[in-house]
Amino acid sequence: MVRPFIGKQEIWFSMRTTSRVTATARAGMVYGMVEQIFQDCRDMSETEEYIRTLEDALTTSDGIISGQDDLITILKRQHELRRVTDALTHYSEFSAFIRTQAEKLRDIGRRIEDLNHKAILNQGRLAEARDTRNELTEAIKQIASMATGMMTMANQAQSIPPSPSIPVDETPKFSEIMESYAESKSKELKNERDSRVMKVTLAQFLEIVGDKPLASYKGKDAHLFIETMRRLPNNYGKNSITPVPILDSIASADFQEKHAGKDIPRLSDATVEKRVTFLRSLWDYMRPIGHVEKNIWKGFKFKSEKVRAVEDWSEENLTRLMNYPWTTRTFSRTTYAFVTAIAAYSGMRQSEICHLRCEDFVHTDDGWMIYIQEHPPVMVNGKEVKFSPKSEAGERVVPIHSELIKLGLIKYVERMKKAGKTFIFYDLKPAGLDNLLSHNFQHGFSRHKIKAGVTPENVFHSFRHSVSTILRNEDATIREVWIDAVLGHIGDTSRKSQGVTTYLHQIGAKNLKKTINRIHYPESFQIAKLFE
Repeated sequence: MVRPFIGKQEIWFSMRTTSRVTATARAGMVYGMVEQIFQDCRDMSETEEYIRTLEDALTTSDGIISGQDDLITILKRQHELRRVTDALTHYSEFSAFIRTQAEKLRDIGRRIEDLNHKAILNQGRLAEARDTRNELTEAIKQIASMATGMMTMANQAQSIPPSPSIPVDETPKFSEIMESYAESKSKELKNERDSRVMKVTLAQFLEIVGDKPLASYKGKDAHLFIETMRRLPNNYGKNSITPVPILDSIASADFQEKHAGKDIPRLSDATVEKRVTFLRSLWDYMRPIGHVEKNIWKGFKFKSEKVRAVEDWSEENLTRLMNYPWTTRTFSRTTYAFVTAIAAYSGMRQSEICHLRCEDFVHTDDGWMIYIQEHPPVMVNGKEVKFSPKSEAGERVVPIHSELIKLGLIKYVERMKKAGKTFIFYDLKPAGLDNLLSHNFQHGFSRHKIKAGVTPENVFHSFRHSVSTILRNEDATIREVWIDAVLGHIGDTSRKSQGVTTYLHQIGAKNLKKTINRIHYPESFQIAKLFE
């Protein structure tokens, strides 16, 4: 009978707590009170039979009123303790909501008073109805009091100012923190290449977006950087010591594609995502300091790219590689043959082989060994060359396979030592941004294998895969830890970075030599043809 007056099926009323238990208790009390009021109204509007039963219902009214007093006390204490913390972030919406609900409660009270008045006029001869009117009036006053209290709380919440935003002018500019952040972050990165890429990324962001206070950067700035990097040619900065401006490089690539019909490869999404990772870390670093309110780099999506699988060398591709004559002039046939042979009979990485020094070849009681270890930088052709193993497990001892000795590797190393050479492959010159000796070899080998007709799934790194497969298919006498030790896999966690001498003592030279000598290939693989 009340619904036509208020135009709603139900009324929502906040219990002002995040605790389910407290909210349930409060809701139960309020529900009981309101339900009793409506039931009394229904009873009064029907037959005298319901009115007679009203006397029994009124006996419980004292408990309801007492419960309302407790509820008011709880709400007042809750108000004193919580200080309307929820209103700090949503005070405007909360205030409007409370006002609306208070008005609805007052409207309900007015409607109930009208019903009471009509009931008393129609059934004025009943003394019980007069008592009921008094009880209902008291209940209405309690509801009105609750609404007034909530209005006061809403007004107080509205007077609490929101948390201030970070003043833009008080935060440092990007250029002011870029170098100090890069220096501290470089200590956490795995290798020098990642450190260099991070510094380049910070400089590219500065070039593309511009220098301004950190707090003033928005999501649109992050979007501009990402979209610009996606258009950047993938060889940008690789062929020039002083690269051209980024926008000029993009414009040149666009022109060549449009007018010269060339297809200029751009940076992949995987590469762009890695660059964004460095910037996202910078913003995460600046948030606790108070220089930025949020990380503008979160939420961007990047396409996942399928990584080309590297497979073991097939017998067909090995035959093609062996039989194709060496024609590259960047470095000698001898260097090409020995680097390839060492990879095939040790599983060493390309960079490890190309940076081998004469002093890394050591004769022990158990035969010739290669010590893969870090050396101080040296100058080669006016460029500083430095190399360190890829990981802690990369510093290791690798016995020299008998096939390599047959090919004359030790005699070659002795000749280089007598000639005063530091690196055994002295004709490999430093190149690339990192001044690596392996840079030119990698490109030369790739061109050679393509000319030889080797299919794409086999690359230089496939020798490492092949050695791993060959050894792991051996019988149980070749232990997994020995294989990891030879290949320099991080799986050998017992050693950490203890130095090659301690490492050799712990693993055992005989076990390493036994592992190396299990490397074998099909008879069709004639390694000596590489030198012809």
